[in-house]
Amino acid sequence: EGALPKLSFLILSDNEIGDAGMRALESAIAGGAFPALGHISLNSAGEEARSAVYDALAKRKGEVATALFNRFLETSTSQLGDVTRLDFSGMAAPSVEEARRLGGCLNLCVNLKRLGLQRVGMSDKTLQALLASLSEGALPKLSFLILSDNEIGDAGMRALESAIAGGAFPALGHISLNSAGEEARSAVYDALAKRKGEVATALFNRFLETSTSQLGDVTRLDFSGMAAPSVEEARRLGGCLNLCVNLKRLGLQRVGMSDKTLQALLASLSEGALPKL
Repeated sequence: EGALPKLSFLILSDNEIGDAGMRALESAIAGGAFPALGHISLNSAGEEARSAVYDALAKRKGEVATALFNRFLETSTSQLGDVTRLDFSGMAAPSVEEARRLGGCLNLCVNLKRLGLQRVGMSDKTLQALLASLSEGALPKLSFLILSDNEIGDAGMRALESAIAGGAFPALGHISLNSAGEEARSAVYDALAKRKGEVATALFNRFLETSTSQLGDVTRLDFSGMAAPSVEEARRLGGCLNLCVNLKRLGLQRVGMSDKTLQALLASLSEGALPKL
């Protein structure tokens, strides 16, 4: 009992295990074996027996996630600032009040970068309650939000769209959705893309004004989605890039770059520019 407490991945595929073996594995998981197991690979036995193993694992993961969620709601406020990742996937559906409490706790998670809320039975009402409880500027470092496989409808998506358009989750770069209608989901993605473009444009403008003494320290730039630069801005960009001797990655996708602006950028680069790109 308690063996392999940190085992997260178990591969048993391409064997000769039948239904009896699968039932034994199902029983072991249901009984608490492999407490940290998150992934298991099987392709032996019948489909029904394999499904029973997967169901037992999903049930146990849901119970663990629910317990984690309940502990999180009781976490000391002084500790919430240290949290960088949360995954409640598969937990029991939260009530509206629990969603409000979750939002209150998230307000203090200033370093949270990833939040997993997939398969939690999230509805329009619980998502709206969660969003309404977030204060302005909450979750400043959140870059990945997972809300897939829930029961969120168009009303919830509209609330999420409004929150993003209003400045919520300022660092959000990726969001996973598959609930509601296509139009409502698209509106959320469009709001995020628009906000990312505005942020990238502001970043680009700040970069052009960066002190020459600081450009040598830059190792990565991503202007993806920004407003299309003018020919003059492209020339200025090239001039700045000449001083970025440590730059390793440059993102210029979806910036409306044309033949003329690319030609202007390239013409402004000096020989030997960007030696580490």
